[in-house]
Amino acid sequence: MADSPAPSSVQAPSSNVRAAVGGAPTGAAVCVVFLAFVLRLAGLGQQSLWFDEAFSVLLARRGLAEIVADTAKDTMPPLYYWLLHFWGTGPSVDFYPRSISLLAGTLSVALVYLVGRALLDARTGLAGALVAAVSPFHVYFSQETRMYALLGVWVLMAAYGFVLGWQRGRPVGWALYGGGTLLAVYTHALGWLPSAALLLWAGAGSAKHPEKLLPPIAGLGAAFVVYLPWFLVVLGQASKVFSSFWAGAASPLSPVASLYLFFMGPLAGANFFPIALALVLLALGLTVPTALRSSHPNSGQLRLLWAWAAFPPLALMALSLVQPVYLERVLIGAAFPVYLLLGWVITSLPFSKLGAVLGVLILGAGLWGMRNSYTYPALAKPPMREAAALARWAWQAGGPVLHTSDGSLLPFLLYAPELPNLLLEGDPEYALHTARVRSTVDSLGITPVSAAHALNGARRFLLIVSPDHSVAYQEEAAREFDARYQRLSNDVIGGIIVRSYAVR
Repeated sequence: MADSPAPSSVQAPSSNVRAAVGGAPTGAAVCVVFLAFVLRLAGLGQQSLWFDEAFSVLLARRGLAEIVADTAKDTMPPLYYWLLHFWGTGPSVDFYPRSISLLAGTLSVALVYLVGRALLDARTGLAGALVAAVSPFHVYFSQETRMYALLGVWVLMAAYGFVLGWQRGRPVGWALYGGGTLLAVYTHALGWLPSAALLLWAGAGSAKHPEKLLPPIAGLGAAFVVYLPWFLVVLGQASKVFSSFWAGAASPLSPVASLYLFFMGPLAGANFFPIALALVLLALGLTVPTALRSSHPNSGQLRLLWAWAAFPPLALMALSLVQPVYLERVLIGAAFPVYLLLGWVITSLPFSKLGAVLGVLILGAGLWGMRNSYTYPALAKPPMREAAALARWAWQAGGPVLHTSDGSLLPFLLYAPELPNLLLEGDPEYALHTARVRSTVDSLGITPVSAAHALNGARRFLLIVSPDHSVAYQEEAAREFDARYQRLSNDVIGGIIVRSYAVR
């Protein structure tokens, strides 16, 4: 992380600077936020719920005390599930539960504008908000029944408070900084990473004035006191995560790949990767000379953004040396400073024409990266809704519906709750008791059963195979059923196999 300047060098833009750059009209900011809302609303209910989303809905339908107890057995804090409980899951599980993320994602774009305006100027805030509005990465998580879009709101709240407190000396800023951090850690176990990045940046520039750190430390200290009851739970959760989390191993290039995902999202495809990555690296690289030139009025602010963007992925990389836990969605809070850095390039680069060209390319790339999510809704998430409809059509009364994966079981409990859905035992992850297994067994209380027990007295039954994990086991299980029972039908939709059998 680059050294931070002395606190006095990071000040609100002077009146001369403000006069030079002008203020973005309120109407323009409102239009950007409205664009963000439309992009996140479009196709909100197109994709089927996948395993994690179904888990969110099933858990949120329980009582508040049950949610606390069940999340303690899992890896996440309870705040998001509480909010989803009060919000309700509605008659349409594809659309209504996701609307929390829709609203949170839209609010995040407004907060990006506020942070950028307070830290640099209104034009940078507006451009950064526009980049966030069309970011496929942020749109994706603004359309998912998970906590990540909400986490982004709290991170931005904390960052806005930090800027108000550090840069403008406003006590309310430290209340927002501590409060945003508290809400973030009650939403995700790693929600503290962006706030820690800001504090470390401040500490690096305050060696001669350590008293400057007292307000932010006090804000975080107050937040920790309120967080302490759950922190004791986190200690137990952490031991489980570091023994059985399922993420793949990170590499030294993982943070670079994260920049691409922040920029293009998870559905852009591999063909565009070299060009898009080169574009974002070029744009971000153009901020470095100014950030390193202490005489420039924006140097301290740019270094703050770089620290905010760099520390969370590097810290996650360090944690992954113990147990792989590197997932880009956890880093959603580190995407916002990237958007603001790109906004600065668009509006404040000394070579204005180059900034304009890069702005067109950046915004165009974002819109391009979203095309697949609107055109092919099953590209990222398996079509469980359609598979459940097919199973309802093929099912005959008296026979169970057997699942080789909880990846199909949990969505089927929402899409086809009237069917006798059962999870088969044998998945090797259950022997390892991974984090995924704890979600299904410990938190939701679902117990796998043997085929003999499930088929006791049945004449016909359905088998659902969803090769989302433990693929070799699931394929072998399907072959064993073919060998032992008479297959009556075989349908495949989006890789999900729906077969009906008769007991010989």
